Amino acid sequence: MSLSINAELSKGLESYGLFLSEGSLLPTPFRFETPVRVWHAVQMHGGCSVGAYSSISPGALLVDVRMGRYCSIGDGVQTLSDHPAGWLTTHMLAYAPNIPEPYRHQSVGQFPSHSPVVIGNDVWIGSRVSLKSGITIGDGVVIGAGAVVTRDVAPFTVVGGVPARAIRQRFPDALIERIQACPWWDWDLRTLALDWQHPEKAQSTLEAAVAEGRLSRWNPGWRLLDHGTPPAEGQPAPLVFLPG
Repeated sequence: MSLSINAELSKGLESYGLFLSEGSLLPTPFRFETPVRVWHAVQMHGGCSVGAYSSISPGALLVDVRMGRYCSIGDGVQTLSDHPAGWLTTHMLAYAPNIPEPYRHQSVGQFPSHSPVVIGNDVWIGSRVSLKSGITIGDGVVIGAGAVVTRDVAPFTVVGGVPARAIRQRFPDALIERIQACPWWDWDLRTLALDWQHPEKAQSTLEAAVAEGRLSRWNPGWRLLDHGTPPAEGQPAPLVFLPG
């Protein structure tokens, strides 16, 4: 099922850490960590989940996406469906007929048109990027606008182009190892000022705060946005939040 967000829902869900613009469309159940921002005209389908502080820009079309924390998804980003190139036909008539009777064909095969796309933490995906079904994008990745990503992307890599290729590594190996050992996105940083413009300095500040016990982990827990028990006849189904 899908849930279309109207003005009333948008306002009511803010108290749960869901900031959903009117006109967005979410699947139910929808798995999320607090907080999440979804802008207008976003469509999400299938088994989607979104980690804390991630933001999805207008017009994104995402199917079966599992996203980590602090991701920035650009406008018009989309996941691509698969077709069976090795079959006699690539057409959906062979596995998911989409034209009604009397024109429907007999379907004898099964083919997963979408496989999960896994996106790590602190990933920036630029405008109009297309993501092949079934790929994994590592932590800290940057994907340039308009890229078509057809294969897995290693952590902290900058990629771009059609098809997308590695351009450079974001940080030196030593710093990447430090971030992976003490990921900043695991901690509650609301009271710690990090010098984000200077990555090594910021990481050192974080490591010191963790070592000194001045930080706690950000652990709001996963929640599910879903429809509740069917109500009395003629009444709308309530929205409920269940443990993830």
